[in-house]
Amino acid sequence: AASDVYKRQVDVVLAPVAASDLLAAVERAVRRGARRRTARAWRMELRRRHALLTERERQVMALVVRGRLNKQIAAALGVAIRTVKAHRGRMMTKMEADSLADLVRMADLVLRRPAVSLGGAPAEATPSDAATAPRALVDREAVVPPL
Repeated sequence: AASDVYKRQVDVVLAPVAASDLLAAVERAVRRGARRRTARAWRMELRRRHALLTERERQVMALVVRGRLNKQIAAALGVAIRTVKAHRGRMMTKMEADSLADLVRMADLVLRRPAVSLGGAPAEATPSDAATAPRALVDREAVVPPL
């Protein structure tokens, strides 16, 4: 827990400080801010894409990212496999996902609840967070029948 505090804290510069140390601290803060803005913009874009999906496409997406086969999705939703393939294709197009792996990373950023930092505000996620932190995906918007 204590190491988490140090990972997220900004540089503390005590006076007197060498100009090079101060400049280095400012440069790190600027880079950190740029990464956060980039990550925030990416999440907003993914949310915009997700909002374009129909309710059924969201249901299919939730089951696809959980690793369900088209046959299992069709049975769960009470539709034909061909219908699932059509919804899945439109969903992949709207989300601009090139692969299932891309879709899972996107879903992780769009559908997960933001982590809370020690200060109580949502912690900033980076695009690499999705690839390194396994977690259960829960679609809070789509109602998916149990399998």
